[in-house]
Amino acid sequence: MRTMPLQNPQLDGTTFSFSAGPTGLLLLHGLLATTAEVRPLGERLHAAGFSVSAPLLPGHGTTVEDLCRRTWLDWAETAGEALESLTRRCERVVVAGESMGGMLALLLAAMTPSLSGLILYAPALRLRSRLALLTPLVRHVLTSVAKNREGEDPASIVNQRWQGYTMDCPAAVAELLALQRQVRRRLHLVKAPVLILQGRKDLTLRPEGAQELFQALPNDDKELFWFERSTHCLLLDEEWERAVELSAAFAARVGKP
Repeated sequence: MRTMPLQNPQLDGTTFSFSAGPTGLLLLHGLLATTAEVRPLGERLHAAGFSVSAPLLPGHGTTVEDLCRRTWLDWAETAGEALESLTRRCERVVVAGESMGGMLALLLAAMTPSLSGLILYAPALRLRSRLALLTPLVRHVLTSVAKNREGEDPASIVNQRWQGYTMDCPAAVAELLALQRQVRRRLHLVKAPVLILQGRKDLTLRPEGAQELFQALPNDDKELFWFERSTHCLLLDEEWERAVELSAAFAARVGKP
């Protein structure tokens, strides 16, 4: 297979960490993406006085072939190590994840009762893509397939701000499905306050998955906000500043001593 370049390679998608106040936020990007997906959010949160950490997950920002060799355990291990590092230098920690990053955030919360809170941006509980249904059959046959761009607006600001692979990897999608199963089994263990943000125009996920997740979470301290004009990557879409405001307010509330 011919290696495909990253979309918007000029953006900085590397691991980043900013130190500030005693409340830290761990930011986890989605499948196929890089930390460029959460960097605008991270910079705003840091300016608001929060410490921020965002690891580049294994297989991302390199090549599709590299991604196809990785498993959800690799992603979870990197996220867990970043959480441990942030916990050592912050008094309180909130984990925030976009799409697949939201699944990793839920997994960490189920394993770490001490977390102060969770922020989930378009959590990837229910995929819309038909590729997800075929993944178990084709993951060992196809290394990559063209991404489904049906219904996407080429003029969307997201296309200029998002960095990641221009091809889907069936093996990586299969690992995301495996991660979903792990998270579903552990939802009853998530006790931290939760904020869920979901775009109505999401073409990657089934938006109703956000409502399903909200109802399944056992804790009483949970909120769900709908973004009427946003697509899947709401952190880079036209309502992204509202997402930052809600995130900062939530982190400030749950991060109080």
